[in-house]
Amino acid sequence: MQKEFKKHILVVDDEAEFHFYVDAIFSGHPIKITNVFDGEEAISAIKREQFDIILLDLLMPNASGGDFMRGIRSLSATLPPIIVISSINDIVLQEYCLNVGAVAYFNKPVDPDFLRTKIFELIRLTPEVK
Repeated sequence: MQKEFKKHILVVDDEAEFHFYVDAIFSGHPIKITNVFDGEEAISAIKREQFDIILLDLLMPNASGGDFMRGIRSLSATLPPIIVISSINDIVLQEYCLNVGAVAYFNKPVDPDFLRTKIFELIRLTPEVK
């Protein structure tokens, strides 16, 4: 029997460990996760598929999170919420990301329960009791 997914998350990060971390956080929940490793791959994924939320790192090869945020605005007027998750702890950068379209900015490492709760709020998914 194929699992039915209610929501779809795009994870954009060049670190495979972060992809495993997000997969573990949402294991057992009706969420499909698509993993890409840079901004160019993310833009291609947005052109192919619909997402309910985007988790975005800033420092990546080929195209950074900032490149992605600038490039994606030209593709669609309606985008899913973008949460920036970065190891860069800079208030000016945080404010910039929020001003250009991110709904939140979290510093790595981010608490798994906090991240799960925030994403459930944004995509309006009620956690299932296990």
